[in-house]
Amino acid sequence: INEEDVVKTKTSVISPYDWIMESFRAEIQVKDRVIRDLKETLGHTTIKREKLEKKVKKLEQRLLSLREPTFKISDGRTSLASGPSPQLLESMVLEASEALKNFAKLLISSMKRAHWSLESAANSIEPNIDYARETHKKFVFESYISKRMLNNFESEDLGLHDDDDDYDDDDDKSSCYRSQEVCFKEFEECRTRDPSEMVMAKPECDFGKYCLKRFVELIHPKMEESFFGNLKHREQVCSGIHPNTQFYQSFVELAKSMWMLHKLAFSFQPGRAQIFEVKRDTDFSPLYMESIVQMVSIGATDAIPKVGFTVMPGFRVHNTIIKCQVYLTGRLTSGVTKPKIDVSESP
Repeated sequence: INEEDVVKTKTSVISPYDWIMESFRAEIQVKDRVIRDLKETLGHTTIKREKLEKKVKKLEQRLLSLREPTFKISDGRTSLASGPSPQLLESMVLEASEALKNFAKLLISSMKRAHWSLESAANSIEPNIDYARETHKKFVFESYISKRMLNNFESEDLGLHDDDDDYDDDDDKSSCYRSQEVCFKEFEECRTRDPSEMVMAKPECDFGKYCLKRFVELIHPKMEESFFGNLKHREQVCSGIHPNTQFYQSFVELAKSMWMLHKLAFSFQPGRAQIFEVKRDTDFSPLYMESIVQMVSIGATDAIPKVGFTVMPGFRVHNTIIKCQVYLTGRLTSGVTKPKIDVSESP
């Protein structure tokens, strides 16, 4: 047999197998595409599921808050039959977070109408943050607002009387402090009332003072003038008058949720709920933090994400931790994680 015949024989034997291999390769490519499509669908479905879980969580908390007021009559007045609980505190944190988002949205829209540079403003609050998306800059404004509204949270009067001549005397100052029972009673009363009516009916009440002081601290004169073309809000507030405007009423809604959060935190026995936040560049820990946007899953070889800034602080009461909400730098997608775990050790 000559060499040409040998080649023809080998070709005739191998050719069918080449065809089979090509068909296998084509089938593998098709299956790879199917797998990629399924993975992409799974990713979208996971994000949708997490969003639905968040909505369900909010609905559950609202239902819980509606069920909790099992009213009883005491001294001719109605009050909550149940006392402060970690579940109630978590519900109030969610409510405060929602109010924070709503006012931040109003503030950002006002800044846009006044032609403010959101990028410059965001950078002045938290410099050199690597945002995964342009829209994530809204979180730095939420962080700015929450820090101003919750300033002096550890103080029993939220620092309202630090510069008040009426409280120069130590005895007078100590007399303004509240017991846990009184704090919870004030929480209950505030919970069922319209905040605008509260400040209009009694402008000099502690809640009214809180609104006046925080508004001046939060809204800079240049910001107010660019929003409204004048400083009438500030002039009224500095004179002890609560402006009857939509912007101020929206602010008072936010103030109410933060005020109630403080009152509830000081209602626990023994010991009040402790507030905490996380410093920049801290390693992310799911034990006591939640990412304000969904993280991509972290593998064993992946670097641990760093905290850019705290958006909403966390709370610890007894052995329960309500996680603080943080913005992480890098490795982010859209979505939201869950808030609470029980631990026996401090973060």
